[in-house]
Parts: sequence; structure tokens; C-alpha cells
Amino acid sequence: MSSRDTLSPTTCPRCGQANACAMTRPGAGPDTPCWCRNAQVPPSLGGGNDPALWGPACFCEACIHAAQADTP
Repeated sequence: MSSRDTLSPTTCPRCGQANACAMTRPGAGPDTPCWCRNAQVPPSLGGGNDPALWGPACFCEACIHAAQADTP
């Protein structure tokens, strides 16, 4: 899989599938509502709970839920 720096902003860096991030849509701005704004991201995925720290691409909901299930 590609490194996070080369992934498309619309691609999940963990699984490579579409991440459904609304902020990647044309015309989206910093106040665009998206599911990722309220996501509880496990430390194992890095970046904490601020999507701005995740790098160039958001994780998809499925990968966040899978990582949450793997977190003790």
C-alpha cells in the first residue's frame, strides 16, 4: 500500500478504500460537516481525535471501528 503522503485525500490510509470524508468534496471548507469530526480515533491509528492531524487522508469509518475493537 502507498505511504500516507502519497494517498489521495479520498482514500483511507489503512485499507485503501474510499473514506467518505465530506471535506474532500469540491467547495468544502474548514466548517464543512463530516462524520470524521466526531470520530473517536484510537491511538493505534495515530493523530488523535483531530482529523487535521491524520495527514492528507481521513481513515474510513470501518477502519476506525476495527481499530476501536482492537483497543483494550
